[in-house]
Amino acid sequence: MKQRKQQKKTAAGRGFLSKFRFGFDFWGLGLFVLLLVPNIVWWCFSPENDVLRQISAPPALDVFAYIFEAVTVAAILIIVRREAKGLPRFDSPFFTFTVMSVVLYIAAWVFYFCGNVNFAVLLFMGVFPCTALGCYAAMRKNWLVLCPLAVFTALHLAWMIYVIVQLY
Repeated sequence: MKQRKQQKKTAAGRGFLSKFRFGFDFWGLGLFVLLLVPNIVWWCFSPENDVLRQISAPPALDVFAYIFEAVTVAAILIIVRREAKGLPRFDSPFFTFTVMSVVLYIAAWVFYFCGNVNFAVLLFMGVFPCTALGCYAAMRKNWLVLCPLAVFTALHLAWMIYVIVQLY
């Protein structure tokens, strides 16, 4: 009896994984580049009141956040659903949420570069890249991304909360 239950669970797992294939999602790459642009600008040109450089987080937190960010982005880029065709569904509410998250994230960086460093700006910078990636994965029905994204989101928010606590 136990063996039969185990066989059903194994078959269900294989059935779930069979919905995915290795490929490349160019739209996911575009989203990642769009989310990376403010960080590149920040690495090159530091604003006056740059609390993100002044307050250092524990190194292990940074390392694990970078690792899970890389795993999340890799999963978005190279794991695609078999029935997913080239273009994302622009009529999906997840597309709207992805666009809104990107716009709010970039707006937070604009406020940050203008010298507005407050709780809301820092929280937006921590939350919205994760929501953009999550909404994009949901739009593409790439459920395999959700595990590393959940860990990355927790680490990214922990780092941002650490910065906020140190600031206030």
